[in-house]
Amino acid sequence: MNDVLKLHEYVLKLKQLKRKGWELRGIPNVESVADHSYSVIFLAMVMAERLQLNVEKCLKLAVVHDLAESVTKDITPHDNVSDDGLFLLNFTIFPTENTT
Repeated sequence: MNDVLKLHEYVLKLKQLKRKGWELRGIPNVESVADHSYSVIFLAMVMAERLQLNVEKCLKLAVVHDLAESVTKDITPHDNVSDDGLFLLNFTIFPTENTT
């Protein structure tokens, strides 16, 4: 149960974390990473159904797609982190036993 509570602490941090790319562009009232994630989850559900994809798998991916940002913060292209670097950051922070 402690592992669930610890994971939930990471999720809660996303509510306070603002989208850095929008801030860099001077956009007022920047959405949080949690706001963004909710939109992604909604779109994943709708599009998975329309495209006849595995809805459950798409939703699971959408739910966790930005979770590492609770530790790394919102990384943008201006941070010059490679795709491989992003993968390693995500995998190191939240390793998984099942990668399928």
